Amino acid sequence: MFASTALLLGRKTYEGFAAVWPTVKDEAGFADRINWNNTKVLSGNVVAQVRALKRDGVMAQATRAGARIVKKAQKTFWGGYAGYFQDPDDHLWEVAFNPAFIPKD
Repeated sequence: MFASTALLLGRKTYEGFAAVWPTVKDEAGFADRINWNNTKVLSGNVVAQVRALKRDGVMAQATRAGARIVKKAQKTFWGGYAGYFQDPDDHLWEVAFNPAFIPKD
């Protein structure tokens, strides 16, 4: 769980966690990693919203690793989503997401 960057909860579970979690202490320190300040409430097409959070996470991860955003990720004319970043060695990378091309597990 320490490698996770997100926790997806249903409404009732979230409400229970949010009420109790600030008082929880555990030896592993997991409770301290939960930060309710950056909570995102999803509604409507939750699957599409989770996909959007994942794809935006790639750009955020690149930034944390020292990359510079060249072009912020945005919707494309072909129905996808793409952006560009430059890594610390000056290599240019494109991050692209095509919702029509999701491989089967």
